[in-house]
Amino acid sequence: MAAQTRVAAVTGANKGIGLAIVASVRQLALQYPKSPLKSGPLLIYLTARSEERGAEAVKTLESDQQLKEAKVLTQDGGNTTIKFYALDISQTKSIQEFSAFLKKEHPDGLDVVINNAGIMFDGIAMQGFDANVVKKTLETNYYGTLEATQDLLPLIRDGGRMVNVSSMAGKLNKYSDEIRNAFLQAAKTDVPAVTALMEKFKAAVTEGKEKEAGFPSAAYAVSKAGETAFTKAIAMVEAKRDRGVLVNACCPGYVKTDMTRGGGAKTPDQGAQTPVMLALQDIGGKTGGFWQSEKEIECLILALFFAELQFSDYRIGLFMTLTLLGDVFLGLGLTLIADRYGRRKILFSGSFLMVLSGATFAVFENFWILLFAAVVGVVSATGGDFGPFRAIEESILSQLTTPRTRSDVLAWYMTTSTVGSAIGSEASGRIIHALQGIDGWELVDAYHALFWIYTAMGIVNALLVLLLTDACEMQASDKGYAQVAQDERDSVELEARHESSTVQQPNRVALDPPKTSKSKRMWTRFSRQLAQISAPTRAVMYKLWALLAVDSIADGMVPYSLTNYYMNEMFHPTKSTLGDVTAAAYFLGAISAVFAGPLAHRIGLINTMVFTHIPSSAAVLVFGLPNNFVIVTILLLIRAGLNNMDQAPRSAFIAAVVKPEERTAVMGITNLLRTFAAMAGPSLTGVLAGNNKFWVAFLAAGAFRLAYDVGLYVLFINVQLHKHEGGASGDADVSGGNGRRRSEDEEMTELDRLSTPDSLATEESLHDSDGAKP
Repeated sequence: MAAQTRVAAVTGANKGIGLAIVASVRQLALQYPKSPLKSGPLLIYLTARSEERGAEAVKTLESDQQLKEAKVLTQDGGNTTIKFYALDISQTKSIQEFSAFLKKEHPDGLDVVINNAGIMFDGIAMQGFDANVVKKTLETNYYGTLEATQDLLPLIRDGGRMVNVSSMAGKLNKYSDEIRNAFLQAAKTDVPAVTALMEKFKAAVTEGKEKEAGFPSAAYAVSKAGETAFTKAIAMVEAKRDRGVLVNACCPGYVKTDMTRGGGAKTPDQGAQTPVMLALQDIGGKTGGFWQSEKEIECLILALFFAELQFSDYRIGLFMTLTLLGDVFLGLGLTLIADRYGRRKILFSGSFLMVLSGATFAVFENFWILLFAAVVGVVSATGGDFGPFRAIEESILSQLTTPRTRSDVLAWYMTTSTVGSAIGSEASGRIIHALQGIDGWELVDAYHALFWIYTAMGIVNALLVLLLTDACEMQASDKGYAQVAQDERDSVELEARHESSTVQQPNRVALDPPKTSKSKRMWTRFSRQLAQISAPTRAVMYKLWALLAVDSIADGMVPYSLTNYYMNEMFHPTKSTLGDVTAAAYFLGAISAVFAGPLAHRIGLINTMVFTHIPSSAAVLVFGLPNNFVIVTILLLIRAGLNNMDQAPRSAFIAAVVKPEERTAVMGITNLLRTFAAMAGPSLTGVLAGNNKFWVAFLAAGAFRLAYDVGLYVLFINVQLHKHEGGASGDADVSGGNGRRRSEDEEMTELDRLSTPDSLATEESLHDSDGAKP
């Protein structure tokens, strides 16, 4: 028995975004053989208004080099056929004739419909905005697409797909609260409620009062807002029929077409990825959604929350940037003063700021209030580490552990924090989903409830801080630390700094320092804080910070989010497969970190950092070269499985080469520099990807990472460790690379030394440096 032919119809125009119809058909033909929908031959109807241009488009596709190389068309030995049908969706008669034709030719029904038609009149730019422009735009973009959806949806057989290509221009951020709420409610009600809003818009424009009525003066944007809304309404009704037909709207992105006058950031083929994905791939049975860049517009809780509040893209971007900068500088400032004012006090203050931010987000919806709370409070814009917690916690752990146990404890610290983040992310999604199911609860109410949970976690965090003992603080003798010259050159530098701190007359009477700008005073304060870190420590850390900046730029160029995007663009796996691969990568990364400590005992901190990171870097270097999904998946697992094994040894190494009283400040500065360096990475990748050189980003990132590995080994393999802790290092001896096992007697001597008063320990360490036992 011959397999059933799958039938797809793609509506489109010959101008504007309708040019993407060729790309949509091409991508349907290319992706169908590997899609879950494949069960037999594929017949695609390419429709457009102009019969001449439509026939020309079919010929173009039949001679397309990409299709020929893939051998998917019947003329090349494949099983896909492309036919043209003349259709003008702005004309009711044309839609009805097309529907009757399909019903006659394919009585068993269709499988896929992509409504890809849309217009934006040149008159908007050249003749101004008026009632005629609105009328013509709505005829095609709203009423035509709606009628095509309503006529063709009954022809789609069970399990089929309907995709309406809308636009992010249809976001409701430029509408009055009344109209915005009306759109949201209409999408949950029915199509006539949405149509009533379109009629209200037309009437307001005719009277010249669209702004007073709460609408923007933008025909295309309003038409697309209506299209997205009616798609949601139709999906809701269709879901009740229990036929398994999925109805979704999507934005192709800013595509290079006649409509954008060639100014788009995406090629038509790139713009076709999202609608074709919704038509062919496994999307988890989701219906009634709005998609962009091959994902439903639901990601980070903050972004989701703001989208629900209808904040503009510009405001969301501004919020994320300022929040990240606020977190970075807040974290740095608090870590620089933590040892002076008390680590527990700073951690408690951070918990209070966390509570303040959570409560503000749970109560308010005003953008500027939320921005202020995020910048001065503690909330994550990226889902990663934030605030002062990590640097101070690592400093406390480094103090409470011995050199022998430090790398193990830090490894478990990294692992538990990673697992905790994963659990939190998973729980957030499930909590929101559960709350949405409660009668009378809106999505924004669920987000507010989630922020109350965040607030409660801040209170729990504060209570846990109260349980910490004095052992977490610097010893009293250490708090009185003053910088001491380490050699003659340092002595001269210190004297010069002291003399320059005041302006004096010849009679040695100090004058008030000259007035300086606020920014200069802030920089001076930061410089003084940095100057309080001893010269030997800075000499080591300057080199390490430079290397870490290179490594962070590399990680920023190819984060896992962009890596997943690359894999999806190249191989088009199902979303479930890509999700499984990503989950496996994160799991390996979390588990492998546990083994960093034991490995550091055997081969040393620097060797562990370098020799676990090099294979991961090599996997990044060659990631963009293979054309096989399985090989690329293996490379991703190698990268992720080994990528985190250098983190705990790195923290242990920093703790081993700096003085105890300097650790918190040094770790805070390290986090600051790594964050700033990583921020530059995505921009570099964006430039390369925009020029179809995405693979070069992996090559460059791998090269940067390998340069970091080699530099780390060359510069630090022979650095003496733990010289500020009595000169001993447990298993790691006195250098970063050697892992010689000490005898039990020497370990007992080490414990005795660590419990000896500072003056005696210092004296003994001098004897140790000469090779004699104390």
